[in-house]
Amino acid sequence: IQGSMERHIHDGRITGEKHSGASTAAPVRTRTPEQNRGVTNGLPTRRANLGSGTGAVSGTVKGKGRQTFIALIIAAVCVIVMMSVVVFAVNRVYQQDTDRPADFMDTEPTGELSGINDIADAETNEPESTDTIMAKETDEESSGESAEPQPVDTDTETGTGDAESEPQPEETAAPEPVRFTVTLQFYNRDPITVTTESITVGELLDVVGYEMKDSDRMYIDTESYITEDTTINVDTVEYKSVTETVEIPYESVVNELQTIPRGQKNVQQYGENGSKTRTYTVECVNGQEISRTLSDETVTKYPVSEIYDIGVGGVLTGADGNTYSYSYYRVVPATYYDIEGITWAGTYASENTIATDFDFIPLGTRVYVKNDSFDFGVRTVEDTGTMVNDYEIDIWLSDSNPQKAAFAQIGYHNNMVIYYLD
Repeated sequence: IQGSMERHIHDGRITGEKHSGASTAAPVRTRTPEQNRGVTNGLPTRRANLGSGTGAVSGTVKGKGRQTFIALIIAAVCVIVMMSVVVFAVNRVYQQDTDRPADFMDTEPTGELSGINDIADAETNEPESTDTIMAKETDEESSGESAEPQPVDTDTETGTGDAESEPQPEETAAPEPVRFTVTLQFYNRDPITVTTESITVGELLDVVGYEMKDSDRMYIDTESYITEDTTINVDTVEYKSVTETVEIPYESVVNELQTIPRGQKNVQQYGENGSKTRTYTVECVNGQEISRTLSDETVTKYPVSEIYDIGVGGVLTGADGNTYSYSYYRVVPATYYDIEGITWAGTYASENTIATDFDFIPLGTRVYVKNDSFDFGVRTVEDTGTMVNDYEIDIWLSDSNPQKAAFAQIGYHNNMVIYYLD
């Protein structure tokens, strides 16, 4: 390097040869003769060292020697700096050329020459340091002021290595949000139909501007989301008070008797219905009653119970051991008679005959006659007489009847029970 530098020292300054296309060194810019005049870096210039006489010549020789040594050092430093710059620029250009599409790179100079020319154009009269050049390149990259845009090589990024880049797929548009048709059906106003995205029922009501009333009822939660076409019913609920009069049926008090004919009803007191007033709270949905609740009840008239007797009949066992069914029984006064002959019914008087007043105990009535002391068995009304009145009976007894002596007392009446047989 020192020998080369010596060949290019002329008049105390360093010059550079013209570089060929294959050169890797950038030309070195030096100061002009006008700039060399005066003092540079504390060293006397040639003009300052010129003098007269031997002393001047000796000083000149010594000054030239020092200048030569200093110039060599400066030249060496400059060459090292410039080589570093060139290497950095070549690497930089190579990297950029690698990132460019093939058709773009064909129209540009080769990576090395392009990088060298850019560096040569960017240099000032004095060489710049490596840090300065790197700072400029960093500023150019950050500000985006490069000479030409560098397209992205998708093949290089993906590792395919193809010169031509494949077309980028077109970006698909975001899908349209799904929309639903919702109808709000009301009882006493026109329906509202809207098309909406998936929102809550409460938000839908806000969108259509409908404010729920206390009388409105929906069978869906307002926090539920709409996920399909649907109809939402908004029912109208009303509560009203209804008063009505209700009849209170009378009760019946029944006395079952065996002293009146079976099935006969003898009313002792007729019944009367009462009444009461009831007040209901009625719930109506869309004008239709769905429920009512009793809220008050007041009796306005109490009912009168019915009291009546009814014949139920019965069953008895006679002295002969037979069982007899009867409709009713009656307690009557009884006497006896023993006149023989033909009865009013045309039969012969016997132990089967009794005489009665036909207006009270009709002819032909079959009865069972007994009491706690006497049992005369089954008798039929076959006879009558002027001495028999009302419900009195006259029992025919023969002299052979063992009960006659105890029963037959003239002018004495015995209370006997007669059972009207079925």
